[in-house]
Amino acid sequence: MHSANKNIKKIDSGFCAVAIQTACLILLILFYSSTIAQNIKNEKVVLQLKWKNQFQFAGYYAALEKGYYKEVGLNVEIREANESTSATNEVLNGDAQYGIANSELVMYYMEGKPLVVLACIMQNSPSALLVRSSSNIFSPKDLAGKSIEIDKDKSGIDIFTMLSKEGINVNQINIKSVTFSLNNLLANKIDALAVYTTNEPFFLDKFGIPYRLIYPRDYGINFYSECLFTSKEEVDDHPDRVRNFRTASIKGWKYALENPEEIINIIQSKYQSIKTAEYLLRESEQIRKLINPEFIEVGHSNKERWLNIVEILSQQGFINHYKDIDEFLYNPYESKEPISNLVLEIIVAGLAIGLALLTYYIIKLRKSLSAKNTEFDKLTNQSELQKIELKRLKSEVKRLNDIVNS
Repeated sequence: MHSANKNIKKIDSGFCAVAIQTACLILLILFYSSTIAQNIKNEKVVLQLKWKNQFQFAGYYAALEKGYYKEVGLNVEIREANESTSATNEVLNGDAQYGIANSELVMYYMEGKPLVVLACIMQNSPSALLVRSSSNIFSPKDLAGKSIEIDKDKSGIDIFTMLSKEGINVNQINIKSVTFSLNNLLANKIDALAVYTTNEPFFLDKFGIPYRLIYPRDYGINFYSECLFTSKEEVDDHPDRVRNFRTASIKGWKYALENPEEIINIIQSKYQSIKTAEYLLRESEQIRKLINPEFIEVGHSNKERWLNIVEILSQQGFINHYKDIDEFLYNPYESKEPISNLVLEIIVAGLAIGLALLTYYIIKLRKSLSAKNTEFDKLTNQSELQKIELKRLKSEVKRLNDIVNS
């Protein structure tokens, strides 16, 4: 009986040890997952837009409002731009961690600016030159000696590249400062206006004003547009944050493209866009065509295409110094995705359930062993009684034999 009790105690202590070790493991994982969550929780970052709040940036509003940024521990501030805002300067100066710009980013990179393009949202450029339909301007060559309202900085590079490729030197046109209005064109004060096809044509169509567009892509110039970018410092110092921001942003864009009306309501109500719902819906339709999500992964960035952009810009004299482009292009597949908080929670929940089942099993086993122990004790007592009775009977038999023999 003593040996049986010893074995039972040994089994109990073994299972208890396993339970304690499991509990300690769960507590350890909980501690580290909590630490990780606290480290990334509410990381404040700024996204600098390149223009006013409208569907042009719908994916980022969606990522914020649907909680995609929050899911990866990011507290994102989306900053609207004004007429003098430069997203590249904001990022380079450290006033924003992320920004939106066009293919001029590669020109800044070649000049030594430490920029990294994370995703190219528009696979086709919305840039074009808008002219009156009554004008005699049908091609870039017709713009020689004409006045064009266009940004003088690199943001209008695809227009300038088209003009250069068609033999129009910047000195042959009269560049006017941008007014962000159609008024000068309609009043015949300028001959052409640099526009986004997702924007200005809407107003002309609405009021039945005839116009004509000259597209750079018709002349072999079709650069990436609406590129999400950051600094090399951000990529080096916060690789997980960069990966998470990019992933959440693209997830936001996919949602916005599938739910434009919902995001339009958000843009109007929360971001106080001055654009009408009709305008924003038309803009969303045009933007979807330029993103082309049915055939191209949202945010796709192709090295060969960037090299082609660099070659075109070099041929037209807009890039004079070349360096390897690899550091300019972000590779989202370079390292494995970090374990998300959700995955950690699932692991912890699984371990907790396992511990609960193990504890239940131990309790049930101990009850079973206790019952068997009681039964064993009962049988042992019966055996002892039987031994005593047998001894008594032997003694009685001996006594009777002694009487018979005497």
